[in-house]
Amino acid sequence: GCAPGEVSLRLEVSQPDEIEEITWDFGDGSQAVFTGGQMGLGQGLEVTHTYTTQADLSVVATILRHAGCSPRSQSEAVTVQACREDPRCPQLTGIGIEGCMPEAGPPANLTLTAQGQNLELAQEFRWEFGDGSNATTAGAQTTHAYNSPGPFEIRVEMTRPERCQPRRQSARLERVTIPACPAPPDGGGPSESCLCTLLRILGLAFLIIGLVLIFGGACSVNIPVAVGGGVMAAIGAVLLIIWALTCGRALGCRIFQALIALLMVATVIMGFIALIFGILAIFEIGAPCFVGAIIDLGILGVLTTVLTWIFYGIGCRWRVGGTFPV
Repeated sequence: GCAPGEVSLRLEVSQPDEIEEITWDFGDGSQAVFTGGQMGLGQGLEVTHTYTTQADLSVVATILRHAGCSPRSQSEAVTVQACREDPRCPQLTGIGIEGCMPEAGPPANLTLTAQGQNLELAQEFRWEFGDGSNATTAGAQTTHAYNSPGPFEIRVEMTRPERCQPRRQSARLERVTIPACPAPPDGGGPSESCLCTLLRILGLAFLIIGLVLIFGGACSVNIPVAVGGGVMAAIGAVLLIIWALTCGRALGCRIFQALIALLMVATVIMGFIALIFGILAIFEIGAPCFVGAIIDLGILGVLTTVLTWIFYGIGCRWRVGGTFPV
């Protein structure tokens, strides 16, 4: 064998029955002593020792013979050589991290990469992410979702081929703090695609025209016009929801917030209109218009609530000014 690793040693003697004691000095600061009365000479002549360092070490075996033998003490030395490792063996040197912690929304999905040489020849990587979870991967890269910025202690242990000693190597990062994702500058951020712009404009157009037809049809007691307006308003609401789900994350938060703010203002205005016609309905004046205003108010309220829920669900946060996380 070689160091580091398990090494077997054997002492050759001509007359083992004359030996009282055998002392092995393994060269790394440890010893083993065998006596005829304690363990038997058969076991003391052959020993196995595990070395943990890679170095050439001198092993000395000393026998103590019976009192009538001359010389009574004899020693024999041998060199245990350091393991000459295959240069193709994988070598683990560290851990690389890519990713950042969003200001709001889903957790940080970090990419962790074991760093070193010939890592494609490793058999297995065992990860400890520092938040109580673990993973085993065949390759040198993995991803993990963190719910807080840390600090964490991240560790990876690599299993190498059998010809490589030691079989396992590890790397560790202590007190890792996940950095916050940078916010885009004011007025920056990605531009809206043509399809997203079309969805948003059509959604608003159908919604506004539909609300007007609902209110006008109710006031004139024209049921077909009111029903048609309801269908158009529903189509507009669906188009805006589709826009929010498909374009909101890619676009950012600024236009999203502006749209919700516009709907909130329209909801407040429609609320005042409903209040006015509600008071007039007490005197049997404007009762149909009150119904139309209530229907419009309900559509606006539901749509605003759904869009606000999506707004926060994709990681946006309401701001009066400043920048928004993308």
